[in-house]
Amino acid sequence: MFKNKIQVIKASDKELLIKFMSHFTKQTTVTDLHQYVTSLSLTDNCNQEQDIFEEIVNRFKQLRLKKLTKYTSNQLMGEHLKSLLVNFNQEVLLLVCLDVKNHIISEQIVFKGTLTHTVVHPREIFRLAILNQSAKIILAHNHPSEDLEPSRADISFSKQMVAAGKLMGIECLDHFIVSKNDFMSLKSYDFI
Repeated sequence: MFKNKIQVIKASDKELLIKFMSHFTKQTTVTDLHQYVTSLSLTDNCNQEQDIFEEIVNRFKQLRLKKLTKYTSNQLMGEHLKSLLVNFNQEVLLLVCLDVKNHIISEQIVFKGTLTHTVVHPREIFRLAILNQSAKIILAHNHPSEDLEPSRADISFSKQMVAAGKLMGIECLDHFIVSKNDFMSLKSYDFI
C-alpha cells in the first residue's frame, strides 16, 4: 500500500493523468464521479484510486499557489511561500515585492545562508524593493530544521525591517518562517 502511494507521488503529470483516466472514466457523468470521489473520502481503507485522486488535488493546489498574483491572506501567502522554499537545504531569504494594491511584482531569493542562519542587511533588501518600485514587501525565510520558533535574531531583524520600511515609505507587511510542512507569520503572533 505504501509502495503504491510512492509510485503515485513520483508519477509524472502524464502518467498520473493516464492512471486517473483508467480508474475514473468508468463513471458515466460528472455527478457519478463526484459521488464516487466522495465515497472514497468516507472510507477508512486507502486504495490506489484514493491515492491518485489525492495526488491530483495536491498538484492542482501547487499549481494554484505557483500562480499566486495578489496577497489576500496570510494563509494563502504562507502556503505559497512554503511551496517556493521547500527544496532548500540551507536557510534562504525571499523578498516578495508588492504594489499599492498588494499585487505581486516580483519574488526573489535575496540571500542564501548556512544550515542554520543567513546574514543580510536591510539596505540590500530595500535597494531591490526600490528597483522594483514596490509599495510594500513581505519577507520569508526557511528553517531547514523544521522548527518554526523564531530566533531572537529573526525577531530583531523583522523589527528592524519594519522600522526601516517606515523611514523608506515601503511597508514591511510581514515576515514568514517556513518549513517543509508548515509556516508561521511573525506579525500574526505579534512578534512585529
